[in-house]
Formats: sequence, structure tokens, C-alpha cells
Amino acid sequence: MSLYSNILVGVISTVATLLGTRLIVKHNHQRMLGVGLLGNAVCLGLLTVVLQGNFFSNTGTNIAVLLLLAFFLAVQQGIVSPVTWLLLSEIFPQQIKARFMAISTTVIWLTNFTISLLCPILLGSFGTANLFLTFTCSNIFCVCLTFLILKPHWLKISFKRVK
Repeated sequence: MSLYSNILVGVISTVATLLGTRLIVKHNHQRMLGVGLLGNAVCLGLLTVVLQGNFFSNTGTNIAVLLLLAFFLAVQQGIVSPVTWLLLSEIFPQQIKARFMAISTTVIWLTNFTISLLCPILLGSFGTANLFLTFTCSNIFCVCLTFLILKPHWLKISFKRVK
């Protein structure tokens, strides 16, 4: 099962990335990010429900978890990640883009590192389902930020005033 899971992850990542690059050209980036984050929240929320409830047999639960994680990965790889990097490159004016992209990249990598470091500790303390619930809530918060606060044209105006 582990080998098949790894193959599935690789195939999904590749296909999602290829489809995501086509979607980026045709759709509003802010809306895509919000929809992608909402898709992540739905997947993680369903994972929470599957892991907390006893709806399936052990094998059924394993398959449901694998499919939900695969869908989460597809949304993350195909929509959220590429659009995040694209929006970052769009919001900074040319004069400060290099410096702010470097800062953004550093913050993203340090956040990923911190989450990876804390995940095993949180899993042991709160359990898998509660950890996925926490991730669900954080994605819902990010959806709210995306639609209520993130306005690339506002940010460009603000940065132009900084010059």
C-alpha cells in the first residue's frame, strides 16, 4: 500500500501542477487562491470527520484518508502553491520586489519548517483528527484573509506610497 501511495502522490502532484499552470492563465488569482484554500479546508475538515468517526472499517478508513489526502494534495499543488507565489510576485512594485520576495520566501520556508517540526509533537499531544481540525480552521482563516484583506491593487498603492 505504501508504494502505491507514493506513486499516487507523484502522479497527483505532476498532473495538478500541469493543470494549475493552465488555470492560472485563465482565472482571477485572488479568487483562485480563495477557492483553493476553501478546497483545502473542506478536505481537511472531511479528514477530521473520517478520523473521529467510526464510519468505515479499518480498510475503508485508510482508503478514505488516502483519497482525501490525495485531493488535498491536488488542490494544494495545483492551485494554492502556484497562486501564492504568483500573487507575491504581483503585489510588490519593481523597485522593492527583490527584497520583499526574499523576505516572503524566507517567511514561507521558516513557516513550513516550523510546522514540520511541531507536527509530530502536536500529533502526540492532540491526536490526528484534532490536528487536522486545527489545519481546517487555519485554512478557513486564510480564506477570510484572502477575500477580505488581500487586494493586490490596494497593496500596490500602499507600496507606491512607501517609495
